[in-house]
Amino acid sequence: MNHLDKGKFGEDKACKYLKKKGYKIVERNYRLKFAEIDIIARDEKTYVFVEVKTRKLGSVIPACVSVNFKKQQKIMKASCCYLAGKNIKPPMRYDIIEVYTDEKLKNYEINHIKNAFGSRSDYAIF
Repeated sequence: MNHLDKGKFGEDKACKYLKKKGYKIVERNYRLKFAEIDIIARDEKTYVFVEVKTRKLGSVIPACVSVNFKKQQKIMKASCCYLAGKNIKPPMRYDIIEVYTDEKLKNYEINHIKNAFGSRSDYAIF
């Protein structure tokens, strides 16, 4: 199982989880030259930009640690491009979903971190 397969598995499970929680999946793998947003969803009227990180069950270091400041800035910039391109106004937020799975992708756990990064000042361009 390569890291791309594991990543797709994690994103699929994250989408399933979000749908079960009542979110509407708007888009997956939104790409720009400088960034990618794994999942764009709606939680009622709020647009949610989700970064999914998949790691081995029992990992000592939380998966969310890999979403560093530089990565956060890229996601926030990409989300602003997305919203501007669709003429959508906030509210919006940035979540991280951690998916922990075994080697065979049989068992998994999900940890959803809402409002993982960003602040109201990020929306100043609107």
